Amino acid sequence: MIRRRQPEDLPACVTALRQVYAADGYPSRWPDDPAAWLTPPGEQAAWVAVAATGEVRGHVLLRRGSQDAPAWMWAEQLRPDGVAYVGRLFVAPAGRGIGAGAALLAEALAFARARGWRVALEVAAQAGAAVRLYEREGWRRVATQQAGWRDARGEYPLMHVYLAPPA
Repeated sequence: MIRRRQPEDLPACVTALRQVYAADGYPSRWPDDPAAWLTPPGEQAAWVAVAATGEVRGHVLLRRGSQDAPAWMWAEQLRPDGVAYVGRLFVAPAGRGIGAGAALLAEALAFARARGWRVALEVAAQAGAAVRLYEREGWRRVATQQAGWRDARGEYPLMHVYLAPPA
């Protein structure tokens, strides 16, 4: 089941995130305050995938960013105020293989499209499973660039920017 994230879900979201970090190294650097990391500035809405047992198995959010338009946005003839970003998308190992990631993504897309926003996301170039999910769902890579942050090795990872198909 996919539903809106509630404040009382945050401890369970952190637990699921810790499982993802142990299994996959996502996020690339464990945050000092994982609950705050899951509630970044500009967040518009967030959802969780919940098992029949009530356990949180996955998470996604939509955020709106700065008013700066990166080059890919100009190339796509988009304005910053017309774009929302998918973020903090993860599915715990126990919730994989049943479509939870795709369902979370669909929920975020429906929310954004209802508001007339195009949807973009950034994903680490080496995140093969995530890249395959986005491409399978019809997302189109519009840019590849170095991240503005350092990973656990102190490097600036290569990131792909994807744009969701129009509604």
